[in-house]
Amino acid sequence: MGGQTVGDLDVLAVDPKSGGTLIAVTCKEWRDAEPHAKDFNHFLSLMEIEGIKHGIVAWTSIPSSVYPLAQNAENRGYRVLLLSREGYDELHNYMLGGQGERIGERIRQGLRLVASSTLTLGEEIALRRTPIQRRSLKLSNVLPRSCGPDPPNYIRNAYFQPESAQLVLRPYLLGIFHVHKEIRVPRTHELLDEIDTDIDFVYDAVTGKSVSPEDHAFEVVRNYYGDALKQDVIEEEGFTIQSHDPKINRQAMLYKMRIDGARSFGTQTRTYTVDTEEGTEEREVPVTVTSNDLREVMNDMIVVPMWHVEYKVKDRTYLREFFATDGFAMRDDMALCIVCGDKTIAVCTRCGSTICSSHTVGCRTCGDLFCNSDSVRCVKCESSYCRTHAVGSQCVTCGSFMDSPCVLHCVTCNAAVCPDHAVTCARCGKVVCPSHMVKARYMLVKKQFCGDSCHEAYDTEYRQKGVLGKIGRAIKK
Repeated sequence: MGGQTVGDLDVLAVDPKSGGTLIAVTCKEWRDAEPHAKDFNHFLSLMEIEGIKHGIVAWTSIPSSVYPLAQNAENRGYRVLLLSREGYDELHNYMLGGQGERIGERIRQGLRLVASSTLTLGEEIALRRTPIQRRSLKLSNVLPRSCGPDPPNYIRNAYFQPESAQLVLRPYLLGIFHVHKEIRVPRTHELLDEIDTDIDFVYDAVTGKSVSPEDHAFEVVRNYYGDALKQDVIEEEGFTIQSHDPKINRQAMLYKMRIDGARSFGTQTRTYTVDTEEGTEEREVPVTVTSNDLREVMNDMIVVPMWHVEYKVKDRTYLREFFATDGFAMRDDMALCIVCGDKTIAVCTRCGSTICSSHTVGCRTCGDLFCNSDSVRCVKCESSYCRTHAVGSQCVTCGSFMDSPCVLHCVTCNAAVCPDHAVTCARCGKVVCPSHMVKARYMLVKKQFCGDSCHEAYDTEYRQKGVLGKIGRAIKK
């Protein structure tokens, strides 16, 4: 992405990979002052004046009041990416690690821009200067790839990319035979029954082992062989290729298919009736299917592409092995929640753990998804926050978290207390922590005070009352 300073906009960037999309950028370090909602609204008004629909707010700190404003702007058709110090550090680490292309990917993802496959002039010149040696393979009868090594689509916040990817090309021998056998009554040769069906066989052309019909590889070869590309050139681009050569005797394997096909029918019988001097008699005729009853319809070597992909999410590494034809996974380390084993819907933005719907927590401030260990929930309003945006206090008694609007403070020591441990003074109504409350009993009714002064004042007022007044005073909450 390139850009220039324009008017009150700090930078006006252009993204050539998404068709020349204009992106307004505001960059503020805010050393001596805190940003406010009005600063965001001013930036948004500049975008409206310039007719720009995409913007980036890159501030060292982003107040919580800005996030709902950004959501409202999105509802009006604007896309604004909020980058705090943490987000900037993430992009900076990409640059230091030689992964500059991931900076553009991260920004496009945040702005919901789709990159085209067309190279820019600068990228083309760079490729000419530093040509990349890529291995390419020319193969026959390769099944088409309908999915790449991207993160699984069941993960809502799949912001990560493969750490390494390998396309495994494995050959399978497919044989289809038609079985037709007429079963006739002895002597009369009257047609009694017939067997008329197809039998499919799939063998691993590397190991020579039969592939069971319950195996997904059998389903892939049988269902998609008609779509196989007669000639295909596959070039390594962001992944490596591992191609296996067939190691079986093809004719011997086809002969074995005939034998196995005939044996699969086992020993069968059919019943027919004949008239005898004693009446009608039922008799059985044995049915044996031989290899000669199998007619070969077709046989071909089909190459099945499979992905072996490693993803590194924060400190965790996940492996996925799946068919490139339909995405069916043979191994998926990301499929189950690390806490309970239920289906994964997200990964924790902070630690990279896989989490299900029951253990996914959305931060009220930034909107990212986190696990329970990397998030907190206010015990009063039940709003959830990530560790970065958890602005509040912990109860001095139980340690429960309260966000800033909900926190209560002891009038005596100013310690934070949660609703369960906050004591309301019976006289002045102020809040006190359990350590500083004063207890007293009036007519079997317990009273709690914020200190000795309130207790003494209440006691004096109580003693000045008559009997009925004392009763009313004691039972009054």
